[in-house]
Amino acid sequence: KRSGSQHRWRLFSRGYVPKQHRDMPSNPVTWELHCLAQFQHTPEDRARLDMLVKVVQQEAHTFDGEDLVRCVNNLSKLSEYRQDRELWRSLAASVTAHVASWDSPHAATIAWRLAMFVNGFSKVEVLLMDQDLWAAISKAAVLAVSGANAREVATLVNGCSKVLLLTSNQTFWEAMRERAITVLPMMNCQDVSNCINGFSKAKVLFGNVLWESMARRVIELRSQLTLKPQHVATSVNVFSKLDSVSDDSGLWNTLAEVAALARHELNTVDVANCVNGFSKIPILMDNRALWKAMASAALRLAAEMTPQHVANCVGGFSNVEMLHRTSMLWASLSASAEHVAGRLSSQGIAICVMGFSKVGLVLEDEVLWASLARTATTAARSAQLNTRQLSTCVVGFSKVRCLGDHYPLWTALADAAVELKLAPRDVGCYMWGFSRIEFLCGSRPDLWRCLSETAVAVMGTLSPFDVASCAFSFSKIGMLRRNKVLWSALATASVASCTKLSPRGVAVSIAAFSKIGMLHNHRPLWEALGTAAVTKKPLMKGQDFAECVAGFSNVGILFNRQDVVKAFGLLENWI
Repeated sequence: KRSGSQHRWRLFSRGYVPKQHRDMPSNPVTWELHCLAQFQHTPEDRARLDMLVKVVQQEAHTFDGEDLVRCVNNLSKLSEYRQDRELWRSLAASVTAHVASWDSPHAATIAWRLAMFVNGFSKVEVLLMDQDLWAAISKAAVLAVSGANAREVATLVNGCSKVLLLTSNQTFWEAMRERAITVLPMMNCQDVSNCINGFSKAKVLFGNVLWESMARRVIELRSQLTLKPQHVATSVNVFSKLDSVSDDSGLWNTLAEVAALARHELNTVDVANCVNGFSKIPILMDNRALWKAMASAALRLAAEMTPQHVANCVGGFSNVEMLHRTSMLWASLSASAEHVAGRLSSQGIAICVMGFSKVGLVLEDEVLWASLARTATTAARSAQLNTRQLSTCVVGFSKVRCLGDHYPLWTALADAAVELKLAPRDVGCYMWGFSRIEFLCGSRPDLWRCLSETAVAVMGTLSPFDVASCAFSFSKIGMLRRNKVLWSALATASVASCTKLSPRGVAVSIAAFSKIGMLHNHRPLWEALGTAAVTKKPLMKGQDFAECVAGFSNVGILFNRQDVVKAFGLLENWI
């Protein structure tokens, strides 16, 4: 039996016109199309709809603006017609001509029409690269946006952000930004969410004013008790990537409060975005209520998570130290990861490997690591991993004891590293990870040659930590200890950067360079390391102190430095 509204639409489509529409001139084809699109269709309705679509395709060039809006808006909601190229090309050509005919558009009267066109066309994949259509729409939008209300601005921003042809259009996005800031006080939760999502996809720098204004509006909506849980995830996902609001405690406490209270209403996408976003905000790391709620929501939805959701949750929760001992959470996540391991993307593989490697509870889970190793081996052999993802996998897998002799995995990772053009920031990671695998240290000269040559080439761009990491790792490789070019470059870089190292970094550097005989008389190097060690000594742990003592005693060049001798008791240890 049809509902009352469906029955009225049936009458409407057969000639009955409601009172509020009786004086409105309209095209009967587009009105009937509008009616049929409102409810589930019977076979008779489907046949009639197919006939109307053919009429629209043939007569679209004769429709006025109102009729085109009805066609675009209603047909874009019906997934079975979104791939009809001829239909959409006909509508696109008609809309392009219609929009281009606006010489001096009346902003207040046509902004809504443009918003409807954008809302519909942005859902149709076959039109996303139609240059004429989007050029006409963007040009008209710049002229008409001054009359757009809050909902229309949000619709334009969200829709156009899906069109690659417009993401770099500086003029268009500047106009949208100015109008969005103006009408922001009138925006509701959905409008703000659409704007945040849309502006985040544009390849244009908006400055801090836009994002800070959006953040204030989110806080206002919460104070008015109108901020809805389903929009929190979008805000968290976008704001967590922006430095301008990363330390806004008011914003993050507001989002955390709503997310925690609404944990039972969040779906898998929301939970994955919230966990991933919140985990990037330092001021939330100790928010026990938030993370307890997120863990509860993740456990509830674990069985429904896609590979991407699993990766986001693993990566996010692994950054929250207070959850590392929550065995139920990690058991659930590891089971989910085992189930979806074969379907993880290259980015998902890297995130899961690094995330799980931080959590002691799962480091001995041989089934989990075997499944991740198989997936990573396949991805490395097929060149699916980029240099950043590969270096992340190398570091993560190197922490897993049960994979230390996994020959297929490490061979595939080493082959991929040799073939890839390594990025400067990843050299230290490769060295740190590969040097922990014993059977690689005495073999694979091609791998070590590639890494050492790359390190020398990019030495001037390496961070102090990477310099120390490279020195420590290379010192383990016997075939590299006589490489004068490599060690000369490392010594020079360390002299310039060792004072910026952490206590652990200083100790590691001293331990590494003390193994290289050709550097034992390199006074500038040891003078710099001695000064750094004395400065960092109060913060050193026992192991760091012991490594400094052993390194300085092995070299002996600093026995005339009274501050070093006194700080580390060198003569006592030497005697």
